[in-house]
Amino acid sequence: MVEYPIVAIMWEDHMTSISSQIPRNPDEMIETPTLTVGILLSETDKTYLVAHDVERLTDIDNGTYTVILKSTVTGIKNFGKIPLNEIRFI
Repeated sequence: MVEYPIVAIMWEDHMTSISSQIPRNPDEMIETPTLTVGILLSETDKTYLVAHDVERLTDIDNGTYTVILKSTVTGIKNFGKIPLNEIRFI
């Protein structure tokens, strides 16, 4: 068993708009940060990999996840650890 942290991360999300009027001040388009909660599977110098669910299959693990750029993070809170069988990465 491996213990993975349960985290809540606030981060400034990016946005895309299709066929919309271009804003004069793009800072006004970003209203509130995004909150991501889940299992912190890995961390690199640039990113956090947070899983929201993990489905164990015979040969692989599938899941819903978010990759967050550390440069966009405004806050992070750790809620302890959860023991899981080691995640099988690609």
